[in-house]
Amino acid sequence: MERTSLGSNLPGPWRYRDTDGTIICSEKLIEQNLNLARKYAWNWSKKSAFDYQELEALAYLGLIKGCRKYDPRSGYKLSTICVPYINGEILHFFRDKGYAIKYPSKWREIMPKA
Repeated sequence: MERTSLGSNLPGPWRYRDTDGTIICSEKLIEQNLNLARKYAWNWSKKSAFDYQELEALAYLGLIKGCRKYDPRSGYKLSTICVPYINGEILHFFRDKGYAIKYPSKWREIMPKA
């Protein structure tokens, strides 16, 4: 498997030639699994006060990280690797930017006083 470095903290894209000669590319895996990221962004948007578009962008970032860390020779499914990265990006955003769960606005006003 050959990897290229992007010079950032993200792992670089990779290509892998399978034993039967087919080429697996990390960028192609990302394109094929966008619905996986959308699914988790949609689920989190129903549980939180943040817009779906914000969470979708974070889910895409997690998908990119997961696909680039994935090793096709490992024997694991791609979703096993990518789902923790997708959820992790979203949960880090919740931790940094606000409430992870929708609270009524009256509760949010009372909570700091309590």
